[in-house]
Amino acid sequence: MIATLAEAALRSLVLGGVVWFGLNLFRVRNPHVHMTAWVVVLLASLAMPFVMHWPTLTITRLPLPVAVPDDFLPADVSMLETPQPALPVAPGIAIAPQARSGLSINWWLVATVIYAGVAGLLLLRLAIGLCLTWRLARAASNIGAHPGRAARRAVPIANGEAMLRRYIEGVGRGQPDYEHMTSEVADITRQQLPFDQAILARLGALRAVSFRGVTALDSDIYIAQFANGSAEWRIGVRNDTITKIALGPNF
Repeated sequence: MIATLAEAALRSLVLGGVVWFGLNLFRVRNPHVHMTAWVVVLLASLAMPFVMHWPTLTITRLPLPVAVPDDFLPADVSMLETPQPALPVAPGIAIAPQARSGLSINWWLVATVIYAGVAGLLLLRLAIGLCLTWRLARAASNIGAHPGRAARRAVPIANGEAMLRRYIEGVGRGQPDYEHMTSEVADITRQQLPFDQAILARLGALRAVSFRGVTALDSDIYIAQFANGSAEWRIGVRNDTITKIALGPNF
């Protein structure tokens, strides 16, 4: 029984190693495939002691006859059947029992610990796979429950271009329209007004404004064409109020 458990544990360990090597060799990243593979390994390891020694057909080979020379046996065969007399033991002398050398090892316990350790590792791997699968399923459900977060606008805000033109013209004159800005945007505009006004003076008169896209923060991206160059602007508008504004690179 001990040998059976030890052999089953060794075979389970080898099977798990082969499956792990195969998954890494073929670079399998699908969590469902990982979970299925380790579930099969776990079931095979638990059933290993029962299916390892199925009934097999044993072929017994009879020994070949060997010629015995005549002088091999003694002349008097009766000497082999006569028991040898035991040595006399003096009365009053105690016979000491034979001493047992070495430490006593409980092989049953060792085999059980090895088998339980292998089964525990496989169960841990299965639990990790189930946890990863649950996290992926939860993340997918969160994305499906909030489709608006993943989608991004493909068209500009209705009055975004008009608000940007008004902002550029006001900064160019040195008189921005602070009433149509949030307090944060108004403070930033006041701080950067000298620098932005100098950039607009170098670029010249505004010729055209074209929409290019939407940022991850839901701001519209515009390219403003001037007489002496162009510049990128990013603007966010809500209820005729500029909530975000930024001057990008100019060229």
